[in-house]
Amino acid sequence: MRKIFLSLASKLSFYILTLTIVIFGCIALVFHTYSTQREEQQAVRYTTLLMENMLQKIDRELARVENLVALTEGAVVRRLAEPDSMMAVVRRMVCQDSTVMGGCVAFEPGYFPRKGHYFMEYVSLDSTGTVHEQHLGSETYDYHKMSWYTLPRYKKQGVWSEPYFDEGGGNVLMITYSLPLLDEEGKAFAVLTADVSLDELTAEVNQLRPYRDSYSFILSRTGNYLTHPDKRVLLHKSIFDRAADLGSEELAVIGHELLKDEQGTMRIELQGCDVLICYAPMPRYGWTGACVCPYETIMSELGFTALSIVLILLSGLVLLLVCIRYLVVMGTRPLADLTQAAYHIAKGNFTTVLPEVDTKDEMKQLHDAFAFMQTSLQNYISELTETTRSKERIESELHIARNIQMSLIPKIFSPFPDREDLELYGFLQPAKEVGGDFYDFFIRGQQLFFAIGDVSGKGIPASLVMAITRTLFRIMANNCESPAQVATLLNHAISERNDENMFITMYMGVLDLETGRLVYCNAGHNPPLLIPQAGGCRFQSVKPNLPIGILDGFPFQDQTEDLSDGTALFMYTDGLTEAENVGHEQLGEGQVMARVDAAQGVSVKELVECLSQCVTDFAGEAEQSDDLTLFCLRLNKK
Repeated sequence: MRKIFLSLASKLSFYILTLTIVIFGCIALVFHTYSTQREEQQAVRYTTLLMENMLQKIDRELARVENLVALTEGAVVRRLAEPDSMMAVVRRMVCQDSTVMGGCVAFEPGYFPRKGHYFMEYVSLDSTGTVHEQHLGSETYDYHKMSWYTLPRYKKQGVWSEPYFDEGGGNVLMITYSLPLLDEEGKAFAVLTADVSLDELTAEVNQLRPYRDSYSFILSRTGNYLTHPDKRVLLHKSIFDRAADLGSEELAVIGHELLKDEQGTMRIELQGCDVLICYAPMPRYGWTGACVCPYETIMSELGFTALSIVLILLSGLVLLLVCIRYLVVMGTRPLADLTQAAYHIAKGNFTTVLPEVDTKDEMKQLHDAFAFMQTSLQNYISELTETTRSKERIESELHIARNIQMSLIPKIFSPFPDREDLELYGFLQPAKEVGGDFYDFFIRGQQLFFAIGDVSGKGIPASLVMAITRTLFRIMANNCESPAQVATLLNHAISERNDENMFITMYMGVLDLETGRLVYCNAGHNPPLLIPQAGGCRFQSVKPNLPIGILDGFPFQDQTEDLSDGTALFMYTDGLTEAENVGHEQLGEGQVMARVDAAQGVSVKELVECLSQCVTDFAGEAEQSDDLTLFCLRLNKK
């Protein structure tokens, strides 16, 4: 398949146009989001303000009704001696306020003996303003059991009723304000009421239409509709009943939110329509007013603005594409000539003549950079050739140095074939080409002299100090009887000219091969592990002597211990316990002891190889962090 070649000009045009589209799209998205939020906020403020004004107006009207009833209470009390005048008192109250469409005063059973068991004077106004007076109260209309009568007597304060149809009274859908009349003992003897037609409230609420297709309603404290555009839901219908009829769980949730006596806003999907509901409480009555506005209607004004923005963006993008294409093609034309010159230079022709560039911009800088590259490449090739020779020479010298260093370490096991009672095995692996760890041993008479050491630092400096220390140990151990004497002489020799402040941790010992008595001196080194044949390894007790080379004249001290038959002495450098994995976790003494216990009964060679493999498995792909030396001996006297 033939590959499609796109020029730099085409790519730049594509990238710039794509970036521009993204930027313009983000701007449009931000503008649309911001405009939507602003429009929604404006709708909330506007609707909430209208609703609060409407609720305040209703509140004032209902408060006026409450005040009127409270004033009428005094007139009723003053005329208790004239029960026949009660109708006139109620008529005066009803005619004083256009909001009130009816009212009554209803007395306790037998309060006026001459009037019988029931005595209720009711006055109402019809739609023409005609006054109707009725004497109510009978077994069929037992007002003593009606909620508008019983509730205020129970609470001993004025209350507004839930919506109801007062058949036999006003014969309309209404709400009633009921005020109990109390005697001196605080006992209710009558209830004075004022009726307000829900048609009046509904007319007030229906005037709140901030947007086309919006509507408002008021809920009572129990969730019943006091007003609603659909009059069918007013009687014996709460918002929860309506939610059940419609099978809408969301409407029931809305009902609970509206009855929290809090002001707020909700955007929800109601009966398949996205709507914005603004609601506010009427604390005085425990009611809640709400206005439902279709979200699509609120945002309809943004449609034309959004279309205009899209057209402007498209026109700008087309114009921008033409301009970008022209400018990019003209600006990148010199690149073709420089590209051909670059091919020749890449093939090794560093004397290729570069094309002239007359512009004073980045193209000129690129031309000059190519010219500088030609000269730099020639110099670099020359320097690289010499550097490669030097690197190969250094690597060769390091390899020779490693071979020399490793030749200083005993590598033949078993080194004493005639001594079947003695097992020895050692392992050394530098972290770099050369390192600072070492171990050594030799037999003088019936005594085994041995040592393990770790020079501070790594690499060539540590390897040089290691070679000197190992040589001095051999010389001094051949002329001394105790490890402490060897440590003292070594410390003096190393400290005398230690300008680099390097030091060596060492563990030195002299083992009597006939008795198994071990004399040892530890110079700041890791304490060895004693591994009895019966199991249960432990760290050997060592004195806290200083490492070699820190303080000349330090009084090193010998320690002794009798090695029982078959007990192994395992020595190591900190490259074992401080081995790290890729997570920089260290192997630690605990895991070392666990491996030693698990390898109980094996030969010293197998033990050393087991712990060496343990370090390899633990480190995984992590680079070796320190030199690793393992040395183990066991005396089998029987």
